[in-house]
This record gives sequence, C-alpha cells and structure tokens, in this order.
Amino acid sequence: MSDPTAAAGDIETPTVEIQEEEAGSTVTLQGDWTLRGLRRVLKTLRPRLIAQGRRDDVTWNLGGVRRLDSTGALILWQAWQRAFPASVRIREDHRPLFDAWHERAAPTGRRPRRPIAERIVGLLASPARALHEHGRDVLVLIGQLLADIATLIRRPRQIPWREISATIHLTGTRAVAITGVLGFLFGAVLAYQAAVRLQGYGADAVVADLLGYSIVRELGPVLAAIILAGRSGSAITAQIGVMRLTQEIDAMKVMGIPVSQRLILPRVIGMAISMPLITMWLIAAAMAGSIVVTDLTIGLGYSHYAASLPITMPVVNLVIGVTKGAAFGAAIGLAACHFGLRIEPNTRSLAHETTRSVVAGIALIIIINALFTIVLQDVGFKT
Repeated sequence: MSDPTAAAGDIETPTVEIQEEEAGSTVTLQGDWTLRGLRRVLKTLRPRLIAQGRRDDVTWNLGGVRRLDSTGALILWQAWQRAFPASVRIREDHRPLFDAWHERAAPTGRRPRRPIAERIVGLLASPARALHEHGRDVLVLIGQLLADIATLIRRPRQIPWREISATIHLTGTRAVAITGVLGFLFGAVLAYQAAVRLQGYGADAVVADLLGYSIVRELGPVLAAIILAGRSGSAITAQIGVMRLTQEIDAMKVMGIPVSQRLILPRVIGMAISMPLITMWLIAAAMAGSIVVTDLTIGLGYSHYAASLPITMPVVNLVIGVTKGAAFGAAIGLAACHFGLRIEPNTRSLAHETTRSVVAGIALIIIINALFTIVLQDVGFKT
C-alpha cells in the first residue's frame, strides 16, 4: 500500500531517527519503505532496527512513512520480533500489511530441531499417514465414480461417449505398435530360455504348454499392464495436472460441468475397456514370437501349438487373463486420476505426482495379480 498522491518514480530514501530520552527512546521512520526504496540502504538500516526492536522502552513512530509495501512491513516485523511493540504509531492504511504478516507467520530462520525420538517416531509413522491419506481419497473417488455410474444409468444421454472413445484411442489404438513389438520380443526370449533348458531334460513336448500357461494367464496381462501404466497412466496424470495448472478444472466447476463425469469416469472406463484388448493383442504377439523361436530351435512349430494347447490348456485361462487386464486397466486409470488431482500449481509437483502415479500403478498391478492367483489357484488347470 502506498500514498496514491505520490508519483510512481519519486522515491524518497527511507531514514531512521533515534532520540534517546530518560523514559526510553523514540524511533522515527520517514521516506518510502518499499522494495525500491530499501534496496540501497537496507544493510545500513537493518542492524539499527534490530537493536531497537530488542528493547522494551522504545516508541515507534511510523507516521512519517510515505509509502509502505509488504517488503518494508516484513523488515519492520522481523525487527519487532514478530509482534507489535508496546508503543507504536502506524497509519491506518499501513496497518493491514502488518496484520497480514501477523496472521500468516512470516518466515523465520532455522527451525528448532525436534528430539531424536520424536523424529524417529515421525519417520516411522509417515508411511502409515500417507497410506491413510491416499486410501481415504481413493475411497472418496471410488464412491464418486459409483454415484456417477448410477446417475448415467438413469440418464444414458449424459454418458460421455466421446471422452470414453478418445481414451480408448489414446490408451489402446495408439499403443498397438509398442505392445506388439515388446510382446513379440518377450515371447521370443521366454521361448528361447524355456526351449534350451527343457531340451536338456528331454521335455521338448511340454514347452508349448508351459509357454501357453505363462503367457496367456500370467505374464501377458502383467506385461501389458506395466507398459500401459508407464505409457498411458503417466499421460493421464500429466494431462489432469496441466489442467490444474492452467485452472481449467476450476473453470469447469464454475461453469457447472461435473469434473468426475467428464474427466475421471471416461478415463477409468476407457482404460478398463482398452486394457483387455491390448492384453489379447500382446498375448497373440508373444505367442507368435514363441512359435517362431521354438520352431527355429527345437522344431516345434505352429502345428504343434495348435494341436497341443487346446487339449492341455482350457479356454478359461484366456478368460482369466482378459479379466485381469480389465482389472489392471481400471486400477491404472484410478491411480492416474487420483495423483493427477493431487498435483499442486507448480511444475515440481507435476513431475513428482506423475512419477508416483506410475509407481502406484505398477504396485497395484502386482497386488491385483497376486489376489487373482490366490483366488483362482485351482481354476484353469487340467490334472
């Protein structure tokens, strides 16, 4: 705040006059106590202000201050040891600047070190606090998604088909190339390792069965999910984070557009739809790679796979793999949206939360896969 009658380029150098009296001293401030005014004399004035601020018998007279901004108020507030002196005269239009520093606690020097026992307990408790915070937010997000689904079931015209279609295109169609190449190479490497090892034990015939079970039921869905967690999950988190940085989400709320229905729900549903399709595509590519390698190494070609797998491996294993893909997709989309909504308006938070989104997505993939393995341990195997 400043004197509106003063010219913008007319800077009056700030001064400090100290008058010693028997009852104490009087400190009179004059001039422009602003950033521009203080930049040349601050080193000279600060020690005098601090010395007077430590005394209890000082009367501060700020009536002669022509201009005062937050920088000047902070310098004086620090000299006063972050509390109003017992005797001070301030212009009414300058007082709000000091009140602002009083309310939000001006930055101090080094924080006092906590006892080591308290720091150890806080360090051990921080993961539990983080888990509680994230778990609470995820439950709220899931509840909102269920409420949105119930609303859209009653009003099918409001289903965001375009957003869902765009998510399927971005996370599914545009991921076909990378997942196909990686799936083929993964199947080729796995087949080579299995063929070389099992051939030494004379178990060439079981190579196709082993690869079929491992790729279709376990490794194929997990590999596809990890690829999409790093590729699409991070993209969703960054996209929502940029919308928070540019205040697009706030604008949507102001216009009455339901954020969860237009941003969160389409991405979770789109990932849940595209993930099973990508899983089947990657399984096919991995099986193709394994067939090529086993044919070249031990002579087990397509005809052996076509004759052996339908007999030894029930179709329910493919159903389990595709179901895992849908669960992985929903979990990746949910984690990506959760961390995207937590991004603060700065680029450091954007990078941090995007990384956490990928890590959390991969962790959820492993946990869900373990749950499927435990629940379905007796399903899909012929004895």
